[in-house]
Amino acid sequence: MRKTLLILLVAVVAMTAMAQEIIDPTVYNASIQQFAEGVASSLPLIAGVGLNWSDAYIGQFPHFGVGGAVGFGTIPYDAALPVIDAMGLRDNIETSQVFEYLQRFGMP
Repeated sequence: MRKTLLILLVAVVAMTAMAQEIIDPTVYNASIQQFAEGVASSLPLIAGVGLNWSDAYIGQFPHFGVGGAVGFGTIPYDAALPVIDAMGLRDNIETSQVFEYLQRFGMP
């Protein structure tokens, strides 16, 4: 049993090592920096989604509160564009049906 697990572990490690491509990080550094600056403007909204609470005590009603909150934030399309270009996905997005929505409202 131990030999089987050892062989399986070595095989998995060998397959993952062969499947990885070597990527030069300097190609993506400027794009990711611009993306991070654009995302930083929407972080306060994203961090606050779901933090609204009702009072636990309302008159003679028992001491508990139940509710739900749903929401999402968007990042500017211009901030995501350099990363999209670096990954080679710009043509796919610009030909999609949601392209106008993404330009107007941002990327969810």
